[in-house]
Amino acid sequence: MRKFLIFLLLLLLVVAGFFMVKDGLNIGNYRILSWREIKDNNEKLDGEIENLEKLITVTFKNEQSNLNESYKQLLIKKNEYADLVLYSSESEIEKATRTEVYETEFLWTKLGNYATKNNGIDMKIDVVKGSSGEENVYNLNFTLVGEYVNISDFLSSIENDSKLGFRINNFSLVPVASNSETGNSNSLQATFTVENVGINL
Repeated sequence: MRKFLIFLLLLLLVVAGFFMVKDGLNIGNYRILSWREIKDNNEKLDGEIENLEKLITVTFKNEQSNLNESYKQLLIKKNEYADLVLYSSESEIEKATRTEVYETEFLWTKLGNYATKNNGIDMKIDVVKGSSGEENVYNLNFTLVGEYVNISDFLSSIENDSKLGFRINNFSLVPVASNSETGNSNSLQATFTVENVGINL
């Protein structure tokens, strides 16, 4: 009888072990993985190791090579610009940075469209003679009245327009007194200057 009980106990342990290997086992917060889960995790780990090796041996080296090449090109351009500055006068440098003389109609239409696009902006532009002393070169003194977001969008638009290439100087932003008629108390006034713009007036 005793041998039979031991045999039965061993048989139960073998069966329990079989199901544990087949389906896994949860004991509280502890999980014993089944053989298939171990196999899947092993394959997943092999795949991650393979991807990591690919990143190290191929992608990283390619990106490093591209970065080195970009760095070399940047140094070449930097040295070229440094040579230009070293051997050029201030007037030549200023002239080189101004690549276009704008027709009045084009310039006013372009700026007017940006002001219209950013609804609620009242724009005034005073054209004064530029500091370079060259003919057809002027400074544009802007005065904008509108809400912050619209003014910000307008500034971003004219600075990012490759056909204008404007650079903003002497920027100032102040609140505007509340308009009792419109009830608009969020208006701001922005003033700034774009210097040495070539214009055919």
